[in-house]
Order: sequence, then C-alpha cells, then structure tokens
Amino acid sequence: MRPQIQLLLSFVAVIFFLGCEGEKRKTKADRIAEDQYFDGAAVSSLSDLKNEIGDAPTDFLRLFKDDPIPWQAWNSSITDKARSCQAPILAFVVSSLDGGCRDTALKICANKELLSLLKDNNVCTIIDIHANPEIGLLCYYLANEARQQIGFPMLIWMSHEASPLGWIPIENLKENNLKSVIENWALMVNQTWTESSDYAVINSRRASKDRQNRLDLMVPEAEKDINRNNLFFRKARQVVSLYDPISRSIDGAGGLVPSSALELLVKAYLSPQMPEGIRKRAREGISSVISAVEEGAIHDPLDSLYFYARRSQDWSLPAFSKDLGTQAQYASALIHCGQAINDPNLINSGTKIIKILKEDWLNNNYTNESSLLEKDVPGVFLWDWIALEKTLNPAEIKLAALLFNLKKSGNIPLVSDPTSKFFRLNNLSYPNDLREIATSLSSTPEEIRLRLEKVINKLKEHREDTGAIFRETQVSAQDRAQFCLAQLANWTTTGSSFDLADAIASANVLRNEHRPDGKRLMRFPSSSKVRARGADYARAVLAGVRIHQATLDPEWLKWSIALTHEALEHLSTEERPLIQETPAEDRVIPLHLYNLSMVFSESTLGLFDQAVSKIAALNEDEKITSLRNRLGRTLSTSCERLPIIHTDFISSCSLGNDPLVAVLSGQFENASFQTLLREINAPEFISFIVIRDDHESKLLTPLPEFERPSTATGITLLRGEKIIGQASDIAEFRKLLQQALLQKE
Repeated sequence: MRPQIQLLLSFVAVIFFLGCEGEKRKTKADRIAEDQYFDGAAVSSLSDLKNEIGDAPTDFLRLFKDDPIPWQAWNSSITDKARSCQAPILAFVVSSLDGGCRDTALKICANKELLSLLKDNNVCTIIDIHANPEIGLLCYYLANEARQQIGFPMLIWMSHEASPLGWIPIENLKENNLKSVIENWALMVNQTWTESSDYAVINSRRASKDRQNRLDLMVPEAEKDINRNNLFFRKARQVVSLYDPISRSIDGAGGLVPSSALELLVKAYLSPQMPEGIRKRAREGISSVISAVEEGAIHDPLDSLYFYARRSQDWSLPAFSKDLGTQAQYASALIHCGQAINDPNLINSGTKIIKILKEDWLNNNYTNESSLLEKDVPGVFLWDWIALEKTLNPAEIKLAALLFNLKKSGNIPLVSDPTSKFFRLNNLSYPNDLREIATSLSSTPEEIRLRLEKVINKLKEHREDTGAIFRETQVSAQDRAQFCLAQLANWTTTGSSFDLADAIASANVLRNEHRPDGKRLMRFPSSSKVRARGADYARAVLAGVRIHQATLDPEWLKWSIALTHEALEHLSTEERPLIQETPAEDRVIPLHLYNLSMVFSESTLGLFDQAVSKIAALNEDEKITSLRNRLGRTLSTSCERLPIIHTDFISSCSLGNDPLVAVLSGQFENASFQTLLREINAPEFISFIVIRDDHESKLLTPLPEFERPSTATGITLLRGEKIIGQASDIAEFRKLLQQALLQKE
C-alpha cells in the first residue's frame, strides 16, 4: 500500500476513534454496513442476467454466445446493470487477432470454482478491441501504469461507474497459473467491494481523475506553431540514425512490422535536403530491414502474407496473427520502397500482397486471421517433427528442412527463447536460396520450386484441417481505407486504369456502405450499429484525399472535408478540441482517450495530420487549418521525446508549413495528362507536394494570376501566392521540384 494511503487511513482511524469515544464498540457487520456506497438493497440480481452476445458486432464475440457466463453487451447500459445489482463490472477484454482468448475463456468456463467466482460476484461483459479499439488503448495505458506487459485477454474490474478497480493480463497462462491468478485478483476485488464499496468507488473515481490528468499531459500543446520542414529534417535524420546494420532493424526492439518507419526512410532518401550520408544510410536501411523481414518467420511462406508483429528482437518469433491493415500497409511500403530505390522485386512483392488480399481476403470479407488454440500448438504456425512426419513424406521433410532450416530440436534461436519454451518447435522462416538448394540436391531451381509448392500445399492443408484457424469477417472502415491506399500505391506503379478503378471502388464502399445515410461514418458496414472511431475517420479522410490527388475529382475532396467536420463534431469538444477515439455517446469509461502514438498501428492524430495538411493546401476551411495547426503543436512536443513512435507525423511534415502545390494544366481526357498525373503521384513527388488542376472552383483556394504552360499538358509549381516555375514533362518537373525543396520556405 502506498505511504500516502496508509497515512490517510491512519488519519481516518484516529478521527473515527475520537468521534466514537464513550460509545459502545460497533460490530464488524455494523462497520461494514457504514462503509457501503449504496444506501438500499439491490433492485436486480446477478442471477437474472442472460448472455447478450448472440447479436454482438463481431464474429469473434459471437463465439462466446453459449458460454455459461452471462456476458453482457459493452455499452452504456452496463453501468445501469451494475448499479442495479450493486456489483462491480468485470470486463473480459479480447482481441480477435489473438484467437487464443477463446481458449482462455473455455478454460475459465470449465472450472466450476472460477466460473462461480466470476459470474456470481460481477456483472460480466466481454469487449473485442476490433469493435472497440479505444479499450485496447485503455489496456495499453493500464498495463503501462502497472508496469505490466500488455496482452490479451485482459481482465479489468470496474466500479458501477466504469472506473477501473484492478486489472491483469492473462495471456498465455497455463491452467493452474490461470486459476490462481484469477482467484487472487477476484477474491481481493470481491472482498474490498463487499466490505467497503464506498472505499472502492471513491478511490477508483479519484484514480480515474488522476489517470485523465496523466493522459492529458501526454498531449501537451506548444505555445507557437512549429517549423514543420525543420522538424522533418531533424527527426527523419534521427530515425535514420537508429538503423542498425547488424540487427537489420530500425529501433532494435520487438514490435510491429515497421511499415511507417520504412515510409519515413523513403522520404528521407528522396529528400534533396538530406546530407548524402543520411540518404545513403536510409537506402541501406530500406534494403536491409526488408530483407530481414522477408527472410524471417514473420513472412509466412504458406500464403505469402505477414504476421502483424514479432515477439522478439529479431524476426524469428512472430505474434502468429495476421490482419488486413498490416498487410495493406506493408504492401504500400514495399511498393514505395521499390519505387524509391528502383527495385522491381520490392514492387512485385507489394503488388502480390494486394492481389492476395483482393482475391482471398476481401472477396470473403476477411479482416484478420488467428488460431483459436494456444498460439504455439504444433501444426498450426509452429511445427515439431511429429506434425511434420504426419504431413510430409521423408523426401518432402528433407526438402522442407533445407528450405526452412527445420531441426528436430527446433530452430527458434536461444536469444529469442532463453527459457527453451519452444524447444523442439520450428518456425517457417525462408532465408535460403532456391538455387543453392537445387545445386546441393543435384536438381534445377524450377524442379525445386515445383516440389516446394507441393510441400507448402500439404502444410497449408494440415493447418486448415486442425480447425484452429479463425477469420473475422467484419471489415472496419480504417482497414478498408488502408487497403484503398495500397491499391493507389499499386496504380502508381502499374499505370493500369483497372487498378485505379479498384481503389475508387474501395473508397465507394467507405462512402456508401460505411456511411449509408451520408451523415455518420460507421466502423463496420451498414448492417452494424457500431459508430466509427477516431482511427476510422483518420484513414477514411486520408483515403478520400489521396483519391482526389489521383483523380482530381472535386467530389472526393468535398467528401474528405465533410468527413473531417463530422469527426470534429462527434469526437471533439470546445474544451478538448483534439480528436478523441470514442464518440461521446459510446464513452462508457469516464476517460477521454487520444491515439497519438503508434501503439497498435499508425496513430489517429498522425494520420489526421497527413490528411488535413493536404486539404489545408487546397481549401481555406478555417476549422481544418486550425486542426492542422493544433495537431502540429501537440504532436511536435511528443515527437521530441520519442520520434520512433511518431514516424507517421514526421512523414507528414515533409510537406512543410506552406506546402508546394503542383497545378496541372491540360485536358484530363488526354493520355499525356493522365500519365503525368500518375507520375507525380509517385512517392518521389507526392511526398513533398499537393496536386490540383487549374480550374477555378469555390472548393479550391483561388490561384494567383499566371500564364498557363504553352504545351498541351504542363505543371505550374506554387508556394502560396509565389510562382516557383513551370514544367512540361516529368523530367523538367523533377529538376524544378528539387530546386524548390532546397529553397527555404
């Protein structure tokens, strides 16, 4: 117990003793009665609660509909139920990216003592962070507060006001440990609540206020607007300097696939402002980091997709789950990296991912994939020799062992598995060259490739036959928008009108199915009632802006502006003008949460900055300009402390304070116009400019007077009212842009 709390309790005890001097000593029952928060008896009973998860918004939640625990829906009514039952709330927070959460719930339900302990003393609710990403953020903050490692499932006990009382991640606990951990926590909370609910409620309320104060300190606002160009130059250099050629990583720690960091390295490499040594190091970092990812076990050779994160400093031990957002974001990064350093293999890898996602995932509405069993059960994502012998013949095992470095003792390196937890288990990393293996087997690469295909198909079939694979089909707006951005990246390299049409079709799904009434964006398509979160708005607005840059269709700019206003209306207030994650009507926990750093993916505020920086250069909307300035003042302060978790915002600053605007002249129908438009949407150009046409419009900022290029198609480069110069083709524009970027704003 903290010394301050002990002192406070001692003080209360003295006052109580003095006030009671001369009175008859009260019994324990009388003292407990005085310490109760609630005056009268409960008006409802926990035994009357029924399982409400049958019509939950995600497939994963609906797996829990037949549990003996009466899971309640997570919404504002949960606090009313807790108040009526005079019981604490127990939130079982799960992630469909970690299907093992289901296995943990089954273990709890199978244990009669645990089952009774939880459902007989709490209003039990279950929350999927795929539907409520703000609760994922809360879990991250709570885990940090207690110096715990975040993991799912996570148990959070709350007061009837939804203020946290206690919490514990229970990921990967064995059955005996699971029982003892939950019992200890549950008994502690239950005893405190039973004997002094007043103490529990008052202190949890105070703790929530303190927690909000700490969270508010994480979003400080600088007094003056920032110099964005200077911040990009300093912080991009700093991130580039974090690249370590020995570990082939950027930050030297475990975490997500580093798509955002790679995108920043691309901009650092392409920027003429950067010293030659920094540009060289950025290029080396791009090639080396991607090679490490491709060779590591995070790249699944059975379907050519990528697990979303790693559990070790190297790439040998992934978090064995995949999601649409990670695949799409990494596909974009691969294409942009390939375009920047002129590597067609990287571009092909990115386009391959997009094709798989379109044909295998989105045609079936898949948004993530994981195992319902414990993460490390052999034969799903990791393999022991027993599972291999059941699946492959001896010749195939010999080939697989050469290709994937399989060993009977396991191939997880000791640095990633110091306790030998994964002894005898193998990942399917793919570091070896087919040509070398073909030579060692006196065969040809083509013959080895055909044999490998059979091996992969057998292993993939075995994985499916386990029945462990779970796939969520509720595609969020943020993931749909991320895929749209990947399709646009694909179009910039293929030049195919069909690829551009695919991107527009994805954006139209956002516009029509995720916002069916034209008034409110929804997190899932129109059949769902889950309102959009901050992350949904951020990516949807950015997708709309990028579609406008690719097509110059004013309707997409208009839609992006309207969506930004909608986000400001529902996710911010006058007292808290920054965009929060949760709409006011869905905020159950009494906390205002901001997604400003890259916890699970790119941050809401960083992505919003990317989007509104483009919009503000095209339109004079005061609210959007004000939002951009406020985002800059806030994120720049946080970025100074730890730039690696703000690479999305640093990338946004490549536009500077007053972005360069490329004004295209000519007829949109002309092939030369469309080719030029596609070319300047490549990262070499779009990283540093905003694109518009030369038509006057109420939607667009008025242009200064200038003479249009004499050629059929041309570009005029502006910064504010100043005309920088003109170009008739992409080569001339490249030189013009380079010169402009070297000049001070």
